[in-house]
Amino acid sequence: MKAKLLRALAVVCVLAVPVVTTINTVGAVPSAAQVCKSFTKGGTTFRWSTVGTGFTCASAKSMVAKLSSETFPQKGQKVTLTGGPKKYHCVATTDDTGRATVGACYLGTAAFPKSGFQWLG
Repeated sequence: MKAKLLRALAVVCVLAVPVVTTINTVGAVPSAAQVCKSFTKGGTTFRWSTVGTGFTCASAKSMVAKLSSETFPQKGQKVTLTGGPKKYHCVATTDDTGRATVGACYLGTAAFPKSGFQWLG
């Protein structure tokens, strides 16, 4: 009986570690992430936001305007953008005219960006 109780207690302790770790890291999400005010350029309204602490809405707006203006021969496809901030990975999906109307620039990985911005036009 005592062995079963100790085994059950050990299982509870092992299962509690990931929960406690998750609760402690929830507060680590960058507080500087912002949903920015939409703007219209070339007849397209862009909704965009920042992630992490590398950009504010004001500092990222010019990059969103620049990158979303790039055109590509591929239409409706994923493309790599080369005119973004240094060290950032920038990707987009083109619309029917070849403009990069949906995209993101980020440090780190797409699944776990450390800093960056994204837009939807």
